[in-house]
Amino acid sequence: MMARFLILAILVCGSASAQSLHGFDLQGHRGYRARWPENTWVGMKAALEAGVTTLEMDVVISKDRQVVLSHEPWMNTEICGTSTALNLYQLDYAQIRSYDCGSPKGHPRFPKQQIGPSPKPLLSEIFDSVRVYCDAKGRVLPLWNIEIKSRAEWDGVFHPHPEEYVRLVLGVVAASGMKDRCMIQSFDRRIPRWVYAVDSTLELVVLEEYRRTPFKTRVAQRSLGDVGVEVGTYSPHYRMVTRRLVRRMHQRGIRVVPWTVNEPRVMCGLVQKGVDGLITDDPGIFMELKHPRAGQTP
Repeated sequence: MMARFLILAILVCGSASAQSLHGFDLQGHRGYRARWPENTWVGMKAALEAGVTTLEMDVVISKDRQVVLSHEPWMNTEICGTSTALNLYQLDYAQIRSYDCGSPKGHPRFPKQQIGPSPKPLLSEIFDSVRVYCDAKGRVLPLWNIEIKSRAEWDGVFHPHPEEYVRLVLGVVAASGMKDRCMIQSFDRRIPRWVYAVDSTLELVVLEEYRRTPFKTRVAQRSLGDVGVEVGTYSPHYRMVTRRLVRRMHQRGIRVVPWTVNEPRVMCGLVQKGVDGLITDDPGIFMELKHPRAGQTP
């Protein structure tokens, strides 16, 4: 069934998409979430092997001020071996690491995901592991899209104040030696301003939730205005993307990289609208579209 959808999507993309894909930024959402536990080294490694351009990940802060890969600032009971949503900001990293977040019972929404012990790693560990992997393979280092998970109502409860949060994350980024390959993204409009204040050389990414409105370009322009500093990428929910929005963003010199795109036909539709990349749980699907196997019709 999937092979049929892939062939159909390849036909939909058409020959024009091959030209559009030159320099396309394929981002592995939380690594390779469709096949491996999210925000883990095994998932990041699998995403690299699949051919992503950028590793997308989320970071939170532990009680002892370590920068930890995690989508939520608590133990997600859906994927971690816990019965309660423990607050990570109230746990030292040694405590956090003792929990298995490799979907021990299997992921209910990703049935093909491999199951295996997967503690939440430090951001610094992922930087080190990727460098060792790329050196061993003789391949170019990937780009990094690091999301800071914060909300005003979470200040002091699930994470420190945004200034401290940003300084902790950027400290790890600077120590990695890969700062020039990193982007910082957030739904929290305060984060880009603090990142710019701490280090104005980092690329900033504005995330946008889906909204039921016909004025999608206006929403984007308002969001960028709320940030108040120059950003490099606008990253909306894929249903917010229109040709007009992409054109307006490009006129401002801003890339458009939507999230989270897992359907072949949707991927092709976005390519045709002129997006600069996409964030996906399953980068393997996109690579099939880009490089169809023998016997498939391009």
